[in-house]
Amino acid sequence: MTKWIMMRDSAFAVTNFGIVYFIAQILKVFVQYFGAKPLMRSPQVMNIMMVKTSVHRIILVLVLTIFLILLSLILPRVAMFLYILIPFILFLMPINSRGFR
Repeated sequence: MTKWIMMRDSAFAVTNFGIVYFIAQILKVFVQYFGAKPLMRSPQVMNIMMVKTSVHRIILVLVLTIFLILLSLILPRVAMFLYILIPFILFLMPINSRGFR
């Protein structure tokens, strides 16, 4: 998919990539939530924690995607670079303090 937006760095291509990226990230959050739900020991406490975490992730993805889509309408080359950079940043930065994802 990154080849698709790099062929022509038009605002239309980068904006469409942003929309597809947003849909993929929302589906990823849902898969993580429903995948972890059967493993919860205390359903009430863990459910509240998982719902809050999922809502925070969705809001973060929504804000990031809206920012990048608006940026792609103005500066498509910069937005394209940021879209390509996101997976590298997520791979290199650990989520918890022990360095494991």
